[in-house]
Parts: sequence; C-alpha cells; structure tokens
Amino acid sequence: MATDTYELKVVRQFAIMTVVWGIVGMLVGVLIAAQLAWPVLNFDIPWLTFGRLRPLHTNAVIFAFGGSALFATSYYVVQRTCHTRLFAPGLAAFTFWGWQLIIVLAAVTLPLGVTSGKE
Repeated sequence: MATDTYELKVVRQFAIMTVVWGIVGMLVGVLIAAQLAWPVLNFDIPWLTFGRLRPLHTNAVIFAFGGSALFATSYYVVQRTCHTRLFAPGLAAFTFWGWQLIIVLAAVTLPLGVTSGKE
C-alpha cells in the first residue's frame, strides 16, 4: 500500500495561528468584560476604550480564529478526501500570509478608530 504524502505545512501554519488568534481574541474579550466592571481599566487611552475594543474582539474571534480554523480544516480535508496533494502549495502559502496580513491590519486599524461603522 502506497503512503500518500500531503502538503501539511500550510495546515500546520493555519492551525497554529488559530490557537494564537483564539487566545488574542479571548483575552481582548476578558479585558472588555473587566472594563464593564472597572471602567478605569482603559487608563483614559482612546484606543483601549470598550467601544473600540469590542469590534476588535468580535472580529478576532469570528474572522481570525474562525477563519484560520476553516482554512486549516479545508486544506486538510480536501487533500485527504481527494487523496492528492495541493495543486499549488505556493497559492496556499499566499492565502496564509494574505489572510494573516488582513487580520493584523484589522487588529491595528480597529482600535485606532479607522472605521466607518455606525455602531
């Protein structure tokens, strides 16, 4: 029986970042929950206020944590069910680095208030 070899580097990268973004998103959630009890925790710094950190928390948990988990699972399952390697590992690496760049840019711009949301 032949042993199939799969492209697992990108799966591993997305899985690691799933854990990292999950921890970051949930720590921000704990901070904003604590700010509801102790408002002084924002230290009068505008980008640490509840109104700016709550969108960061929700976006980090939904898109960074959830999106990275979805990418990792998709790349793993597609290779296993099709019994083949990825067509272009470079494109998979591009999706990894591109997704992480978008998440980091969102994590920087949301607390700085560079948004146009009505909420």
